[in-house]
Amino acid sequence: MVRLNQKLVVVSAALIGMGSVTTAGMAQTPAAAPTSPAVNAADVAAIEAVIERFKTAIKTKDKPGMAALFYDNKVVWRTSGHPASRDALARMQGKPTAVVEDEGAYQFLDDPRLAKIDIEERFYHPQIITDGQIATVVFNYDFRLRGAIQNWGQESWQMVKAPSGWRILHLLFSANLQMIAAAPAER
Repeated sequence: MVRLNQKLVVVSAALIGMGSVTTAGMAQTPAAAPTSPAVNAADVAAIEAVIERFKTAIKTKDKPGMAALFYDNKVVWRTSGHPASRDALARMQGKPTAVVEDEGAYQFLDDPRLAKIDIEERFYHPQIITDGQIATVVFNYDFRLRGAIQNWGQESWQMVKAPSGWRILHLLFSANLQMIAAAPAER
């Protein structure tokens, strides 16, 4: 039974990526994640290309193109409004606004009322952290209609490197309504 348990530990460790395990069942230190500058430079460039395609999909209102940037085309896009902005929205809509909502530009990209209205999301100071398989992208943003800021805040993406390339797994952004709290000049 002990020998069988040791084999299970070895197989389990290999499956969950713990690295090699000794026959005594003690884990050895796994190899460090690859951090070769050449590997990361290529990954960072590929992630930057996703950022550009994301911005283009918003500007051109390309909902299928936007969905293609997400892992398995499953758009997970959430917002968390700052308290004063949530309160203002609740007053305007006549109902409470949740702390976290499944909401963002994706939901209205194909709205015919916006067909002739210019929309844009601007990114400021994007930071990309990756080990070559997963990545986190964080940046300040503002969202504009007809060139005027509507809301602003910080946005983060969790990304994964799929066989088809880098994809967004989850997007979360904070939202300050411009009419409640003006965007700082330096974002």
